[in-house]
Amino acid sequence: MFRDSKLVRGLADWLLSGISSRLEFLERDVQGLQGDNKRLRKDQDGLTRVVAEHHAQLQQHAAALVDLGQMHKLLAGRVGQEFPGQQCKVCGSAMVFERAALRKAYTLSCPNGCGDTLVLPESNLLETIKKLPPPN
Repeated sequence: MFRDSKLVRGLADWLLSGISSRLEFLERDVQGLQGDNKRLRKDQDGLTRVVAEHHAQLQQHAAALVDLGQMHKLLAGRVGQEFPGQQCKVCGSAMVFERAALRKAYTLSCPNGCGDTLVLPESNLLETIKKLPPPN
């Protein structure tokens, strides 16, 4: 008897339509959250790749700095000395080995200041030293 009543049917439809509307809102919210979660995961993956690349670059840079430090220690005793086999083209004096820290290089120059200066970039010098056989 109550099932056939228009009032009961109207009330049930009204209640159920409110619930279905709320469910639709919840479904949209869940879909939005899932989309946000996918974007966050994608962004996190991208950041992870960038951090890994930067970490590898920093490790390479640190290794290069260690190598440069070892080279500087190796060459420190030679700074200020005459370089064998190199003479000034102008006066014939022996060229002197110096460190030019601001230029990130070592130089060979005439002690009289009359000739050209030969610039040896640290990076090139380091590569050459790495290729040398180890001392006995």
